[in-house]
Amino acid sequence: VTAVALAPAHVHRAAAAGAASADGAGYVFAVGLEDGGVQLWAAGGRKAPSQLWASPAGGAHASAVRRLAWAPGPAVGAAGCGGGAPLLASCGEDHAVRVYEVELAEAAVAAQ
Repeated sequence: VTAVALAPAHVHRAAAAGAASADGAGYVFAVGLEDGGVQLWAAGGRKAPSQLWASPAGGAHASAVRRLAWAPGPAVGAAGCGGGAPLLASCGEDHAVRVYEVELAEAAVAAQ
């Protein structure tokens, strides 16, 4: 593990309404890996931590992830107001920055 970012409160609230709450998890966090991958995990409930998502080979960095950052507030939805999916940015030793739109209700992430 080369980077960790605890999700902000608005992401935890979204998780409570979606798949992450099914296992009683209280926190969502992102993990960056030496191989360039990014993972989302849920933890804090009575069960063991559970992985929500892992970046696909085409959505991973070519080398180690060095920093992760969540957008500080809810993303802007299609109508120009709050309600869009939370955003997670990662940067790696490959000098690339990737932005993921996190759909916690479906435990899916799309790389942009």
